[in-house]
Amino acid sequence: MVTLGEIEFGHKVTSRPNPRKQSEYLEFVRNECPETLEITAHVGESYGELKAWLFDNFRDRRKQRKALRLSQLVDPITAEELGAGENDLWVAAQAMTHRFVLVTHDTRGHFGQLLRHFKSTLRLRDVEDWAQP
Repeated sequence: MVTLGEIEFGHKVTSRPNPRKQSEYLEFVRNECPETLEITAHVGESYGELKAWLFDNFRDRRKQRKALRLSQLVDPITAEELGAGENDLWVAAQAMTHRFVLVTHDTRGHFGQLLRHFKSTLRLRDVEDWAQP
């Protein structure tokens, strides 16, 4: 459901909607993807693993000073700093758990580049962008 919500959000906020593409997507979902995936304990483990991996490898070490806000001390890196929202992490965690191809239109953004470059480390079968013409 997280994936469907993210795609619907993208459809609603795009400055240049493509009704044909949106219609094709909805038809694809109705006909080819009748099953939705639950966020299970295994997906939660993958989410934690992914977020910890991002924290360990890409945090801004300057943010560990004592004068910072509590939220910054507890979580010195946010997914937002890498160009990914929490939902992006959940979608990637689903792909990690089930060894799916991760489909994202963020293959040019920092988070998308990280996922593509470290796909084997993150147990992603592949990272693809299906939105390209």
